[in-house]
Amino acid sequence: MSFYDFCRCIRLELQSRRLPKNTPDSRLGVLARYPLLPSHPLHSTHVLVRHTDEDSGDIKNEYVPKIIGMSIPRASSDIWPWFTLVHFKPFSISKPLIIPGQSIESVYDGFQFTERQNAIMQNWEAIYECEDERDADRLRKQASQMTGQRGKDLRENLAL
Repeated sequence: MSFYDFCRCIRLELQSRRLPKNTPDSRLGVLARYPLLPSHPLHSTHVLVRHTDEDSGDIKNEYVPKIIGMSIPRASSDIWPWFTLVHFKPFSISKPLIIPGQSIESVYDGFQFTERQNAIMQNWEAIYECEDERDADRLRKQASQMTGQRGKDLRENLAL
């Protein structure tokens, strides 16, 4: 499971003190629960709950992960391959994102993104297009409000 899908389909919950009556195998609609690794600090108190499983058709709510802490890079930037692979290529301690000796470019070029992943990346790019248009519109409005030579110069530069 990729990091993006993990964020979209899994949540961390406080572990119940009593044993569950039903499991996903014994009853339809029971959410799958997975223990954390013993080395995890919340191992004894929390579990991972899979609330969305598209493979089995169990979709309660559609969640869209929100990127926080940094902005999404543009597709033309140097960190785009890293950003997309980290979000969409499954990896773990035992299955590294990039095998030693490989380049990020070769891994990126060789990875097959799904239709859904490509649509998500197109949406990320569309956000930039909207922001660029908003910024240009804001500059046009500021230029039209300015008077004198300074405003004329700004309007002429925007027309280029």
